[in-house]
Amino acid sequence: MFFSKSRQVIGLDIGSSYVKAVELRETGRKGYSVVNFGITTLPPEAIVDGTIMNQGAVVDAITELMGQFKTKLKDVAISISGNAVIIKKISMPSMTKEELDEAIQWEAEQYIPFDVRDVNLDVQVLSPEGDQSGQMDVLLVAAKKELINEYTAMIAETGLTPVIVDVDVFALEAVHKLAYEQETETIALVNIGANVININVLAGGVSVFHRDIAQQGGNQFTEEIQKQLSVSYDEAEAWKTGGGLGQMSQSVVPQEVETILQQVSESVAAEIHRTLDFFTNTAGDEQITRVYLSGGSAKVATLPQVLENKLSASWGRPVPVELLDPFNRLTIDVDGLEDQAYRREVAPFSAIAVGLASRQVGDGRINLLPFKEKEKVRSVQQQLVFGAMGVGATLLVVLAIHVYYKGLISEQKDSIARLEGQIKQMEKLEKEVKTYRDQIAEFERKIAIIEDLNTKKSGPVHMMDQLAQATPEKLWLTSANQSGSILRLEGYAISNEVVSDFMNALEDTKNNLQSLAFFTNIEFDQTELVKEQKQRSDLMKFGLQVEIAYRSKQP
Repeated sequence: MFFSKSRQVIGLDIGSSYVKAVELRETGRKGYSVVNFGITTLPPEAIVDGTIMNQGAVVDAITELMGQFKTKLKDVAISISGNAVIIKKISMPSMTKEELDEAIQWEAEQYIPFDVRDVNLDVQVLSPEGDQSGQMDVLLVAAKKELINEYTAMIAETGLTPVIVDVDVFALEAVHKLAYEQETETIALVNIGANVININVLAGGVSVFHRDIAQQGGNQFTEEIQKQLSVSYDEAEAWKTGGGLGQMSQSVVPQEVETILQQVSESVAAEIHRTLDFFTNTAGDEQITRVYLSGGSAKVATLPQVLENKLSASWGRPVPVELLDPFNRLTIDVDGLEDQAYRREVAPFSAIAVGLASRQVGDGRINLLPFKEKEKVRSVQQQLVFGAMGVGATLLVVLAIHVYYKGLISEQKDSIARLEGQIKQMEKLEKEVKTYRDQIAEFERKIAIIEDLNTKKSGPVHMMDQLAQATPEKLWLTSANQSGSILRLEGYAISNEVVSDFMNALEDTKNNLQSLAFFTNIEFDQTELVKEQKQRSDLMKFGLQVEIAYRSKQP
């Protein structure tokens, strides 16, 4: 055969502090062995908040790492996260995959805050059979083209070929399914990187909640150690995870380090707890029973226990927190990694890379890399066997060309089918017009409520401006009552994710230095579903309590 429906890739996890690479090989019955593994450090600030600041250093690190691999593979899978990535679970009328690919370009505009022309999109159908109402659940993922192009261009410079662009939370889900038996309970996967914390909650093996916490992670430990103990970055990194460089200052004592780690662990655990607490308050009967930690900062000795104590005390029941072992249930077939002490040392760093290595081109999962026609031609070229001579080689080429053009004819037929599907979709969209008009009316009602609140002047004008700017679409405030510095907000939203976005926006008002007012100590304290006849789905009633703070003067 000249074509393969899927092909193996190398998992390449490019973090802020480390580059990790993993190659897996199938061993039968869905088993895998690790045949190549490597990890190397990056200079400080080579990558900051997901942005490549020192491309040369990153290229050198990847090239050096891949030079240690004994493989012919050049195809790699990478993943991204952060504010440039949008993930939404949406409901759409049941349709074929071809119809969905066409319709999502129109549908995506109402769910992503970016111009649809500036993003790469991909979708994954979660319930292909649909429900009795003729609807199906779809996972919509969008990421800025600028970010994707930046990473793929850099990887191409190393001589590798980027063929899959995944998302960190999905790679985290993949490694859990690879390394553990599927759990029927609800669990949380938490990956603590240098500058971002990725959270994915699985219920019965299916992702039901995901969130990235930006500007939180392992760098908080390193920076605090540097600040309080006046040591170098490398020394602080070593102390953070319990290592020693043999050149530590005599004035530095372990007790001081432990105190700092405990303090920062409390802060990091509080951020994780806040996100998980929001999920438990809005998920009905789904309660998290276990938490798996990964990422380099999961190795901080105090963090797992601090997080376990905080969650167990808050929820009134034991919530075990343990380190995720990405090599669990995998066969180790690479020098060095068979040493159990070394494997335990690198396991927390390796989760995302192992999840990416389990991907295959054409596996039907999320891939934000746009498909290019030249990939088909390259596939034909790469899979031809040029060992034969004379007539044999000519027949081989002719057969390959025949297969290629037969595929083109098939694609033309598919295009006709998609056009027919578009006609059907337009007929369905006509039925949606009335619903969209109702939504416009709701938006106008939302504006009227804010204007009414402003007219009543229940707070200073600058506070009302901040509140208006923070209120997202598909969330409607019905009341805002102020008592002293405490503001009570009530309203409706279409999902708990929208409420979470609202809470994050309120929290971000403290970063707007041009306003005298900002919000802090945001607490979520009630939720219930209400059925309204004019809506296609249930609305969620919510309540928030926030504290209003004021700056003494503007900068």
